[in-house]
Amino acid sequence: MAFKRLIVSMLVIGLSVEPAFAAPLFSVGTSIPGAIAYQDSLDKSQFWYLPTTEDQLLGGRLRTFRAVSFGVGAPYYVQDDKGNYRSVAGGILSGTFAFDLSDKQRAALIAAIQTTFGISNPKLLPIPLRSPQINSVLLTGIYGEFGKVEQQLPTGFQIGPDVAFSAGSVNSLFAQIIADQQVGAGIVANPAFALNVTANAEFVGDPWTYNVSCDLSQVWKQVRESAGATVSYGWVTIGSAQYQKLWQDLQKKNVCTFSQVEGSLDTAKYGRQIGEMMKTIFQAVNDQAVNGTGFFKFEPNPEAPPVTSSSGGFGLFGWSISANASYSEAFFNQSIQFKQTVTYTGRLEAPVAFSAVMAVSCGDQTRQYFADLGDTTEPCITQAKIDTFQARAKREAALKTQKILELTQELADGKITDVQFEKIKAVYDVTDFTDTLVPNTASTSLLRSLGVIENGKSPPLIFESQLTDSQIQSVEEHALSLPTVRNAPSVGIRVLGRNKI
Repeated sequence: MAFKRLIVSMLVIGLSVEPAFAAPLFSVGTSIPGAIAYQDSLDKSQFWYLPTTEDQLLGGRLRTFRAVSFGVGAPYYVQDDKGNYRSVAGGILSGTFAFDLSDKQRAALIAAIQTTFGISNPKLLPIPLRSPQINSVLLTGIYGEFGKVEQQLPTGFQIGPDVAFSAGSVNSLFAQIIADQQVGAGIVANPAFALNVTANAEFVGDPWTYNVSCDLSQVWKQVRESAGATVSYGWVTIGSAQYQKLWQDLQKKNVCTFSQVEGSLDTAKYGRQIGEMMKTIFQAVNDQAVNGTGFFKFEPNPEAPPVTSSSGGFGLFGWSISANASYSEAFFNQSIQFKQTVTYTGRLEAPVAFSAVMAVSCGDQTRQYFADLGDTTEPCITQAKIDTFQARAKREAALKTQKILELTQELADGKITDVQFEKIKAVYDVTDFTDTLVPNTASTSLLRSLGVIENGKSPPLIFESQLTDSQIQSVEEHALSLPTVRNAPSVGIRVLGRNKI
């Protein structure tokens, strides 16, 4: 009987103990250029790595490769389902490759762990990814998608194994490309192609909870001052140093208050928590946008975050953050209060990001891997094509900047509301002011009378270098007639329940 009672007691004890699963610590890690490693929550010699960027070489990790570009030089037009002709630019990437550390990066990361943590033989495993999404990138600061090309990626994609991929870039409209450009971004001949990956990963957080209260209008004012108040169109990247200074300014100027519940505001130890809390605040500003692209953009960062301590320090952790210069400092004309409790205690799911550069130059030995849909005689992206594109981009950006400044003044004078500003700007961003291609109905009647074209045939397509003021006014009137659709709330870090562990 005693033996049976002992067995029952052991079963009860065994059932009551919760399993302990290994996972990377949210704040404890180190980095090298191109990779981050997080220490395991249970085994201190185990580290989970994330390759933030990797230069792939054909024949190495990059097995096969194909790059198709369009609209990089002269305008390239497609007809949408409504019969409108749109100027597009971008590309499609396909091939077989692996997202992983190179042998050189692996050796450097192990050396960094040995130096930082004093562990002679650290073990490395890739961070398991959840819900990965992939986008292709063509040119420095330029993104494009050809028609409705869908991304093809195997289910369950993870870091390490070889995968076949096919991906069109984020968007195709020439106008949108100019709107999404980084201010001052340069373009080089035969630029690197790349794939950007965003996903979620499970972490173990330190006990850390804060009540956050901010005036979002003042947050945006501080960001615009830091990003460059003289810039009026395009996106401005916020560097790590600016990011940390913004954090300090928000506290010093009482724009935000942080009430401690658990943990401390120590950027040396809790760098990632501080960084992610800033992202949460920026996402709250983004959620105020109406019918637009938002105030902040979060993208995979090709640069590894700086290492300021053995705990990881204050960095962007694989993300690049940009501010939308089209919104002035004084865009918000009233206070917008944001209050939220931010916690990183226990198990949590956080976004991660990384990119792989396809370092395949187009030349005599590799021309067969490239194609230009608008120029069958030259598959490579040459300096002549770049010069042509840059001239188009500068012409478009100059006119958009002028119109944005006029809109900003109308907003300041009270002639339009902030919602009307955002509606018009959103349509500006997808409208070609200088790369237009339209049927010329006036010349069509003349040509028909001369017998050049017959009834029933499509009218000739005439390139117009710039929309007229009356045409732009029609664009604005159309924008104001569109329904107001506020941005969906941003998805951030979430704490995992017991059933998720």
